[in-house]
Amino acid sequence: RSQISSVLRCLLGQRVTEFLSRELNRRNIKHMDDDLRDLSDQDNDAQHSSHAMIRIICWAMPMLGFLGTVHGIYETLGHMDAQALASGSQEAMNSLTSGVYVAFDTTAGGLGLTMIAMFIQFSVQRMEMRLLARIYSSVADCMHECLSVTESPWDTEGIEQS
Repeated sequence: RSQISSVLRCLLGQRVTEFLSRELNRRNIKHMDDDLRDLSDQDNDAQHSSHAMIRIICWAMPMLGFLGTVHGIYETLGHMDAQALASGSQEAMNSLTSGVYVAFDTTAGGLGLTMIAMFIQFSVQRMEMRLLARIYSSVADCMHECLSVTESPWDTEGIEQS
């Protein structure tokens, strides 16, 4: 409570505050390790769900690329002049190949953007997981140091003093 608000709002401050609130409400430290793991799991779940939209976008980008391919081929075949193509007209061939180029460019673009987005998402998620692991470790070490396990598990005096 005596910490500045920015400390209380950060992940580490929130974890310590929530942990201490649980222990004080329970009036014992018997389930200290379970509470620490539970809070860590909650943060991991929140972190995972915060990336839901990015996962959907990574899934949808290749589909949009393929949709562009289908549309490009449809447009190319729909506007194809069979007589000009049969006569071997260069203009007809250029029209056909330009439509196919557009179709395949959309697929390549969609797949390329998907790869970039997936690598960025993986990197960000990995950094966040490392941060959450460090927070778990720091809070667990601090709480074990502050709240001696040799005390009675039914005694919250150590929590209140800390």
